Amino acid sequence: MPPLLRGNDGKAVTSEVVIVPEATGIAHPTTDTSTPKDGVYTLDGVYLGTHVESLPRGVYIVGGKKIVKN
Repeated sequence: MPPLLRGNDGKAVTSEVVIVPEATGIAHPTTDTSTPKDGVYTLDGVYLGTHVESLPRGVYIVGGKKIVKN
């Protein structure tokens, strides 16, 4: 008797399953390496606008660099 195959839910798979040794998927993944540097962001990447002056004291990302507003 073949070993029991279980799905993600833990239940036994009762329908026919065909396992193909050939990998499928995305052949050549690409990424968008351009990052917008305009504006002011929090350290976790939340966009806050374009002016630091109206924000409270803290650490922000402006132009791709960390700044400290006192």
